[in-house]
Amino acid sequence: MQTNSELVSEQRSCKYSQMITLVLWVLIILGGVFVSSISCALTARVSKTRSGPVLLVNEVPKAPLILFTNLDIPSGYDISMEEITTAGKYGVDLVSINFPVELTPADKEPDYSRSDGLIKRALAANPKALLLLRIQIHYTPEWWASIHPDDMMLYKDGKGTNASVTSHIWRRDVTEQIEKLVGHFENEFGNYIFGYHPCGQETGEWFYARMWDSLAGFEVAAKNSFREFVRGKYKNIQRLRKAWGDASVTFETVDVPTLEDRTTVRTGFFLYPAKDQHTIDFFEFQNFEMADTVSDMCKAVKTAAPKKITVAFYGYHFTVIGQYGLQSSGHLGLERLLKSPYVDAICSPIDYFDRKSGGAGYMMAPVDSVTLHGKLWITEDDVRTYLASQVHKDFRLADERETNGVLTRDFSQILTRGAGLWWMDLGAEGWFSGEGIWKYLKTHADTYSERMPKFKQYSPQIAVIVDEKSIFYTSPSSAWQAPLIYSFRYQYYRIGAPVGFYLLSDLVNGRVPAARMYIFIDAFCLDKKQIAAIRKYVCCKDKTALWMYAPGIVKDGTIDQKNVEEITGIRLKKVAATVGDMVVDANGKTFEAGHMGIDPQFAIDDKSTAKLFGYSKIGDNAVGVRKFDDWSSVYSGVLKLPSGLLRDIARQAGVHIYVDSDDVVSAGNGYACISATDDGVKTFYPPNGCGVTDVLTGRQYPKSSSLSFDMKKGDSKLLKLSD
Repeated sequence: MQTNSELVSEQRSCKYSQMITLVLWVLIILGGVFVSSISCALTARVSKTRSGPVLLVNEVPKAPLILFTNLDIPSGYDISMEEITTAGKYGVDLVSINFPVELTPADKEPDYSRSDGLIKRALAANPKALLLLRIQIHYTPEWWASIHPDDMMLYKDGKGTNASVTSHIWRRDVTEQIEKLVGHFENEFGNYIFGYHPCGQETGEWFYARMWDSLAGFEVAAKNSFREFVRGKYKNIQRLRKAWGDASVTFETVDVPTLEDRTTVRTGFFLYPAKDQHTIDFFEFQNFEMADTVSDMCKAVKTAAPKKITVAFYGYHFTVIGQYGLQSSGHLGLERLLKSPYVDAICSPIDYFDRKSGGAGYMMAPVDSVTLHGKLWITEDDVRTYLASQVHKDFRLADERETNGVLTRDFSQILTRGAGLWWMDLGAEGWFSGEGIWKYLKTHADTYSERMPKFKQYSPQIAVIVDEKSIFYTSPSSAWQAPLIYSFRYQYYRIGAPVGFYLLSDLVNGRVPAARMYIFIDAFCLDKKQIAAIRKYVCCKDKTALWMYAPGIVKDGTIDQKNVEEITGIRLKKVAATVGDMVVDANGKTFEAGHMGIDPQFAIDDKSTAKLFGYSKIGDNAVGVRKFDDWSSVYSGVLKLPSGLLRDIARQAGVHIYVDSDDVVSAGNGYACISATDDGVKTFYPPNGCGVTDVLTGRQYPKSSSLSFDMKKGDSKLLKLSD
């Protein structure tokens, strides 16, 4: 693997090409030799290095900081042009613009004049701009739908307007159109384009359209593709019949699960493998199909432009929880997509929950697993700045101070990880318009560029672990998923220390950097290999594991309390699901734990496990810690825990606590950021008492064990830590 310094030297090849061109023109002048014009075609790629993925443009490292503006909105044309120009003036030359791709009948030539015009506009605004083209392919024309009715999405309550991602015909037609479009762009504008961003399904973000309120996958195309999936998974009919518990099923009679099958849970909040494997397989199929579709779209780009990067929305494990749960989203194939050689970068917006001034600005995905696989993570910061219209009152920031605080908070999360970001004016309203906001952002851009050569792998002391496979075995419902997977973030983002987000598969395979504390969010289905790996990497060396609700309850085709006891080392007992959602600590302080009547419901029945929280109704131990010789096991029978308790657990685990308060902290790669969740004096504890410099003001602080800052809610203080 290459270091950044080694990568810089690789720009020589492009310089040699330029020298050859110069020599040829000299020959033309001197000898009348005819030579066609030669240019140094722009190349871009993401390189996997020891410090993490690096964006290379013409083999030179480039800070992945981008402006997105919507040139395709006529009313915002002048605003978009001004934003592109001003961003370039302050050093941000990477620009993302979007336009739709329309499926064109075979006997009709595509019309690229509209998209060509958008590219020319962007380059007129900043001739030095390098473009990331967002290709919108989630609109299905009526002519295509009328020819292929069986390939259109079919929901539980009727047909949709999107083509099915399970349709081989649709994938064939769309990938052909993408190849033509990208080939055209490369011929016309190749030296100004560094990448392509194919978008599809709901809002272009590759989750199933209408997943919030309906179930997809009843169309003929889904049935046909599901049969192929089942045949590929089980290989022979005996294995299929055993797994499904159906002696009469054949590969030819395989059908998608009924609505009742997909929504009925026979064993509490879990699907029972011996009875529900048909449905479990279908959930897996739907998510793998979406991941494979994303890969196919990026493959089409690479076919036409092999030396440009591809970007895709995906992996929203913490966010896309609709009425029928995360398993109906299509976003549980991230592990599969990370293996695709056609995908270079994965992205998502900042989560819309708790994103305003004084909030945390959550990542939607296990982003740190993305970078472990050599893919670049890019955050879409579509913050509604104070320049946004009042239409956005639910998300709009009140003034320049609030805006700067949120921009710094969000930027610090990518700086400390060595990830990427684009600032987005979605509606071309001028969210990033004017000199003032770009003067402020230039400090961020300069900070990133200065640190790039020194980036190291992000290695926080707290690792949050999520598992895609386990979700397939759970009740397709937001009732329990929302508090555990979605809302619990409010607490652990406020621990006072940075957190990493990883897939269980990466922990099992030894990729996750060693941490001191591990929070297992939804590891409900564990096999012997996974348990052995967890023992190896987590249950050792003075580390602490925090197990949420029912880790490993599904094992070897069984659903059993003993499986949970095996992994946690703590004896449990079942209690009534009606114990309520309140827990209480030793001081009588209560906390709403959000367990929503989960079934089965467990309490700790183990004298060797110290009680941290009890169920307020029955008093039984709901949250407890057991110390073993060389590690600690913390079990939570409820779905959320307060930040103060998490901070105490982290401190006991040896985690460095940067702020002993409920403020949001990002830290890594020589920087730390405090984002204030309320007004007051914040005490910051530099690691090892190192020296500190305020990046935005330039003020230097001497080495000290603690520093105090008087901050208002929403302020963010970005600090450079001395080596």
